[in-house]
Amino acid sequence: MMRLLIGTTADRFEAAGQALAAGQRIWAWPQGMTTADRAVQRVELSVGDATCALEPAEVAAAVAALVA
Repeated sequence: MMRLLIGTTADRFEAAGQALAAGQRIWAWPQGMTTADRAVQRVELSVGDATCALEPAEVAAAVAALVA
């Protein structure tokens, strides 16, 4: 498991996660965890069978999409 700090607001993070699920069929996190900075969301990245099937570039692109 790895914790990621993602530079985005809670609302934008949630909307980006829904778009990622609908557009690319990749389920990320339903919401991030709040931090002291409202513009930063914290998530925990767990790796399972489905994640292992993705290429590193695909994982990087999915995480980048959540920042948008």
